[in-house]
Amino acid sequence: MISKITERCISEIQDHLKDYVMEHSSKNKNRKFTCFNKNAHNNRDEDPSAAIVPGSHGRYWICFSCGAKGDILTAAQYTDGIEGFHNSMKFLSTKYNVEIETQGPNPSKNRDFKTKQNFNYQKKTTAKYYYEDELGNILYKICRREWMDNGKRKKDFMAYAKDNSEWSFGIKGTRHVIYKLPKVLDGIKNDKTIFFVEGEKCVDEIFKLGQVGTTTAFGARGFSAYSADYVNSLTGANIVILPDNDESGKAYANDVLSVIKNVVKSIKIIELPGLKPKGDIVDWVGNGGTLDDLITLVNKADETVESASVQNKPIGNIYVDEFCYYKYYKKQIINISNFIINPKYYIKNEGDTQIIGDIVTQEGVIGERTFKTSDFDDVLSFRRALGSFKTFYIGRVEDLQYIRFIISNKTREIRKGVTYSGFHKINNQWCFVSEQGALNSDGKPTLDIAIQNQYAELNTNILKNDVITKEELLEVAPYLFKFSILKNTAAILGYVCGLFLKEKLKQSRIQYNHLLIEGESSSGKSSAVKYIITPILCMEDGILNAAQCTDFALNKTASSSNFIPLILEEYKPHIIGKNKVDLISGVMRNSYDNYKGIKGVATLDKNRSFIPRASVILSGEVGIEETANIGRSLRVIFATSYFDEITKESLEKLKGNSILLNKLGVSLLKEALKMSEEKIKEIHNEILEKLIGNDIKNDRVKNSIANCMIGIALLKRVFDDFDLNMEECTGFAMKEIISSIERGAYEDLLDGGTSNKTVIEQNFETMNRMAANNELLRNIDYDAVLDLDGDFVLRLNYTCFYDRFVKYCREHNVTHEVLPLSSFKKQLSNMQYCKCYNKPVNFSVRQENPKNKKTFRCAVVYINKLREKNVDIDFIADDNMIE
Repeated sequence: MISKITERCISEIQDHLKDYVMEHSSKNKNRKFTCFNKNAHNNRDEDPSAAIVPGSHGRYWICFSCGAKGDILTAAQYTDGIEGFHNSMKFLSTKYNVEIETQGPNPSKNRDFKTKQNFNYQKKTTAKYYYEDELGNILYKICRREWMDNGKRKKDFMAYAKDNSEWSFGIKGTRHVIYKLPKVLDGIKNDKTIFFVEGEKCVDEIFKLGQVGTTTAFGARGFSAYSADYVNSLTGANIVILPDNDESGKAYANDVLSVIKNVVKSIKIIELPGLKPKGDIVDWVGNGGTLDDLITLVNKADETVESASVQNKPIGNIYVDEFCYYKYYKKQIINISNFIINPKYYIKNEGDTQIIGDIVTQEGVIGERTFKTSDFDDVLSFRRALGSFKTFYIGRVEDLQYIRFIISNKTREIRKGVTYSGFHKINNQWCFVSEQGALNSDGKPTLDIAIQNQYAELNTNILKNDVITKEELLEVAPYLFKFSILKNTAAILGYVCGLFLKEKLKQSRIQYNHLLIEGESSSGKSSAVKYIITPILCMEDGILNAAQCTDFALNKTASSSNFIPLILEEYKPHIIGKNKVDLISGVMRNSYDNYKGIKGVATLDKNRSFIPRASVILSGEVGIEETANIGRSLRVIFATSYFDEITKESLEKLKGNSILLNKLGVSLLKEALKMSEEKIKEIHNEILEKLIGNDIKNDRVKNSIANCMIGIALLKRVFDDFDLNMEECTGFAMKEIISSIERGAYEDLLDGGTSNKTVIEQNFETMNRMAANNELLRNIDYDAVLDLDGDFVLRLNYTCFYDRFVKYCREHNVTHEVLPLSSFKKQLSNMQYCKCYNKPVNFSVRQENPKNKKTFRCAVVYINKLREKNVDIDFIADDNMIE
């Protein structure tokens, strides 16, 4: 008698249903998977119709198409042909390493479970086949597994996509390519014959013969599902198809023939002689077939189809010749163009689709062009997109729709389109994208993603450069921190290097700051931007004049990259005017806080939104005064006195070695791609906790300092990769560099205080200037006294002078914000230095007669606490004037 298996053991087996689904089925975005009962579906359930039953704790499934249902045991019966409950349990327990528990008497040792088949449950992987893109990057692998079933050898194939350094089951969401793609492309280039066979094992046999071969994953089934992805890879090839000697092999050959016959140079189908049923090229060679025999067969065979330089089948009424589009009109051939568009790939995103292709005439390729879908909606837009005097088009709008369809049918490669350059996280993997191409998370070129060029504004040619070598780094390192005083050079280099980590920091909700470069004329501001910052970022242009910016242009430019900063030079608030100052300030706030900007459109359709992604480098003799943006920035101040022989020599060396700074930028980029978000956040938190002193209280300023320091840490990693000591190479210790960044923020950003000044504190300083110029009068508008509590306080009679204060700010072009009196009183009341904001106090009403006094409601503030905040109130709080 067979013992009963425990419910706990059965449940444990049933819990592996999702694992079984991952191995044997493919999923779609609706979480449905391919039905296990494939014989009930004419199309093998290519559009998945099965799903996990809700509320079943993941243990039961159902097919909404054929009605099949059950648990993992039922699935095993459909997929692996196992009959009987106990046989299924034994098979699955071995597969998932679950120990079978029984209750009741043990089964006889001489008696095993009744089986109808003799199973060998170990499926052994016998080969692995790797599929690569054009650049040799591995996209996925196919694992061939074999096992014995009732004395017969069986096989299946498992597919795994490359997910960074890990493998994930299934390749449905992966770009599909032909096997040995790089070698096939090289063979086509050298006019070699490409043998198309069924199965990777057969391809390997072709290469053993010294020839070039290819196939597609999963044979005929795989080719039919993804044939559109393979066409471009075989364009212009001399193809010889060697079908397997069975019906499915011949069907596979015909599928390949029908799809590629119009793009190849020549094509033949050759049936190898002497093959047994189901035999292939491996069997043929095993039976004595040689390379000479194969070449003889190829040379004797005629082309299966005529080389298709002319497409005889029209699309609508449009035909394609070798170098033109034409149509028949009143029994005459009319050429409507003197060119064709040879498409390369799609760029597709949530917006407008683009197609990239070459314009080809009898003279050859005129050039590559980018076409939007909308370019085919009217003739004028199409001619503008062609952009060449050497082309003509005399067709109509409806002809363009047919041409677009012809082009789209030839284009199978699709790339993910993005609308801004820089760093992107796609499918949980980081990549870098610019106009010149893209890098994956390993720092290798990838063709899977591209920027749509109508969005390109801030650009970099960083991908055109090589990484820096050890010798080159040693050559440039001694000058990196010496082109100005250390607190300036450390802040600038830290900020620029931190830009490579900016987007990963933002993914961890760490905001990235701006950079304010101020100083007198000829103090080195522009040199730092031109010869240090832009070469490291490999910017060819992109520096804007602050006076010439418009609302639309500034927002559009700032939205075009999350890596390249928006560099504004010649920032002079008194010249560019309040409107532009406010515009620039708004972009800075929005970029830091990730707020959208909105612009209405003339057609009154949906407003256009901008997300300013670029941080801002603001350079000028006068810096920004808005308190909010000072807190969102780091500031460096240049002076002509900083120039000495060492700084001049260093600047000249760096200026003359801009190509080495370009290469340093590439090395920083690849280091940044390798660093994980978790590691970056860990370093950032460690900097905040251990390296920044408690003297600085403002959280935004501390964050800006930490961002700068983590940029220096990234630079150090470049040195570490070459086993170089950055301290020895640059002449500055890491501790010295870090302390100079903090000191620079303390001196130049906070003016020696612990935090940047608020609007209220800036107002106090303006009032102090008014008093010094006799615009505010002691004992009438203010006084400084020891009150009854013994506190040294400043009393402000704002009831009398606040209107004059507002007028003074307007007439003297004061750049900080001026609050209405009600707002001033409310904000002041919440300050720690405010003792009272509405206290009745007697003030004189006339200077000539100080004894004539009246009672006014005034503010009372602690003078010592204001001074602790480094607020300049020395005139109105003069100790010698205490009554």
